[in-house]
Amino acid sequence: MAKPESEISKEFTALMSPYFILYPEVQLIHPSKGRLRIDFIGQPTCGRWQGNMGFELKHGGIGDGKFSSWSNAVAQCIDYSQSRIVSDKIGGEDWFGHTLKYVFLFPCPFRVWRRPEPDEDRQHAWVRGQVRLAGKFGVGAIEEDPERDDWVFTLGAEAAFWLKKGPTFLGTKHAVGERIGADR
Repeated sequence: MAKPESEISKEFTALMSPYFILYPEVQLIHPSKGRLRIDFIGQPTCGRWQGNMGFELKHGGIGDGKFSSWSNAVAQCIDYSQSRIVSDKIGGEDWFGHTLKYVFLFPCPFRVWRRPEPDEDRQHAWVRGQVRLAGKFGVGAIEEDPERDDWVFTLGAEAAFWLKKGPTFLGTKHAVGERIGADR
């Protein structure tokens, strides 16, 4: 049974609040001039990542066996990653016109960051490939790792940040200010 998004939101807030300052329902504007609303923007309290992170929450049905539900959620996150914040001040800071450094989809019901098992179905391979491509836009997924008793944030389908332990080498490499032009 799929959980409603309101329940997912409560779980997300309880899980992330010790590690992030969370701002709910922030308004964005897409380059096409369309207005969007992202579920949360978070600032890490560990200070090891720069920039604002966006979080899009989806009900438990995105893992219901329909690849199109997952695909649409990732496409929505890519739209957010290309949008600018239109809220004047959040948390005492002027964020107007800023973009999000990363956007993460929560929860990810698929194994993304680990290498697929030989017996995994084709859909998991599709999801992993899609998350790898979405990493080019700064979009990743958050999935639970029961073996480590932690949550992993992926970029390009690789572990970039652990909720309890902080950034990995990949996450530290990407934890820099905005780059443009040849500095990319």
